[in-house]
Amino acid sequence: MFAHVQQTRAETAADQDALRISIDTKAKVKVGDFSRGGEARGGEAVRALDHDIAPESILVPFGVLEMNRGAVPIHQPWFLFGHSKETSDFLADGLDLWWNERKVVHGGVRRLHIELDNGPEVASSRTQFLNRMVGFADRHRVTVELAYLPPHHSK
Repeated sequence: MFAHVQQTRAETAADQDALRISIDTKAKVKVGDFSRGGEARGGEAVRALDHDIAPESILVPFGVLEMNRGAVPIHQPWFLFGHSKETSDFLADGLDLWWNERKVVHGGVRRLHIELDNGPEVASSRTQFLNRMVGFADRHRVTVELAYLPPHHSK
């Protein structure tokens, strides 16, 4: 599996019309007036809840890392914080928002190489995610190539 990922990375690097990205979600973030162990960041203590059990909101961070366009390294991160559950649709919607915002910068991209962690919401057996990726490719007129890393391996 690693050999296949390395091969597709090399093919992407040889193609100036290709953009290699990585997408992922991270641990949920609780938002609220939480305590900080009795310590304040400013000169005066901030009034806060004494237990972190009732968040006002829980955000799901979704990120896209633009790694290279052809042989040119980029390393440009893009983040979205959503209120949704971590689902195939959430990730596909996030990818769509990213592309709508960044496609002007990447004019001429015909192939999008997306590296994934093979998690449950983006697994290659996940028909909803695959359906959304086909829709993305059709809508934006790009070839989408999904490169899955082995389970339990970080990108």
